[in-house]
Amino acid sequence: MNTPPPSPAPHRPTASRGRWRRLLATLAVLPFGLLASATAQESAGLFASYALLATHPPTSAAPGSLLLDLDGVGFFRNAETATPYTQGYSALAVRLQPTLRYHLGRQAVVRAGVELEGYAGSDSLHRVRPVVALEYAPTPWLRLVVGELYGCLSHRLEAPLYDPERYFAPNRAYREEGLQLLTSTHHYDGDTWLSWDHLMLPWTADQERFTVGSRHHLSGAWGDWQWTLPVAAVVSHVGGEYSVLDSCVESLANESFGIELARSFSSAHLRHTVGASLLGFLFQNISPADHRFYSTSAYHTPSTEGEALYARLRWQATAGTTHRLTAQVGLWASEGYLASRGSYAFQSVSWRDASPHADKQLPPGAPPWAQTDTALYTPSRRLLTFGLQYEHHFDAVTLGLSVEAYTDLHLHRTDLYLGLVLRMRHSLRLLQLPSSAD
Repeated sequence: MNTPPPSPAPHRPTASRGRWRRLLATLAVLPFGLLASATAQESAGLFASYALLATHPPTSAAPGSLLLDLDGVGFFRNAETATPYTQGYSALAVRLQPTLRYHLGRQAVVRAGVELEGYAGSDSLHRVRPVVALEYAPTPWLRLVVGELYGCLSHRLEAPLYDPERYFAPNRAYREEGLQLLTSTHHYDGDTWLSWDHLMLPWTADQERFTVGSRHHLSGAWGDWQWTLPVAAVVSHVGGEYSVLDSCVESLANESFGIELARSFSSAHLRHTVGASLLGFLFQNISPADHRFYSTSAYHTPSTEGEALYARLRWQATAGTTHRLTAQVGLWASEGYLASRGSYAFQSVSWRDASPHADKQLPPGAPPWAQTDTALYTPSRRLLTFGLQYEHHFDAVTLGLSVEAYTDLHLHRTDLYLGLVLRMRHSLRLLQLPSSAD
């Protein structure tokens, strides 16, 4: 029997403490140089084409109100990939989510509905799933959500932390259920959540999977400049105390932090915003030493820690509340960076260039690079990124068109993403019922 090749030696960066100091020093000094040139718009880590797909908590309503919320999204997504790190695909889909929303009082809301999802080319619905959530807002700036989360793109995470393709691709999970704490004030916006990705029944050949995340934006003004300090962290976990599987307990962590600066001005009938941002990203494999893949002395990730810097320039033009055009260009530099929930366009490992071994046992939901001992691994990545997006807002409808490009400066190849999004939202008041506040 052929013996599979040995696991690649994990990349363990040396002088980690020195790199951390250099990274923090760069983040502290570089923004002052950027002040002389350009700055970024409103805490705009999320590219505009994704922002229009975010879902937000409902507006307040009188106690006892029963409403029907209609949320429909149609999109076309075409990924033409030339680098070995990502996988191209095309998808045309429609998602419809009718939800009943009942306000028990001034602070409590119950949501219950169903999501219907269909992809063109399929003879049946791709997914039909219930939507259930309980919400409690003791103050105007604090909200607790149990059940269906305001997740995925609504977290407003950067693509290196959370892959936006999870929303579009038919084989990716974008819905999240669990616990969520939302906070919002004039100068602060926060989102902390636990998404239970997979339930493990006790004493079964299975493993539980969950994701913990936290994103915080602190913002303010300095003269004509608007500044934002974004901080975020995402930890994914695969494990379980009562599993009959003799396999790993895997925990991977990613963090990001930085500064975004913005300044706006008007000309003719347009409102312009120019900006710049600088973000640092970190990765650590924090799995317990006695539960790692392969053996007690090896990790299943080819690097145990990594870091990255991402600098971007941004311009946006807005005509009233109807038209918006956004362009951005960025430069990404990383060493050994991995992210279990992030886009593979930014990572040191490949989604697809691998030779699987049939005799290798993996737990359910293991990351794609765990499926091979010979997956492509490139410690150092350099990318030039570009994005252009147009939005047209109607009464209850938003149309978005986008082009995104990621050029690998080592391979001289470009991954291209084209998108069209049509989103419709409307709320209809059905009844006024007695409530606990009456």
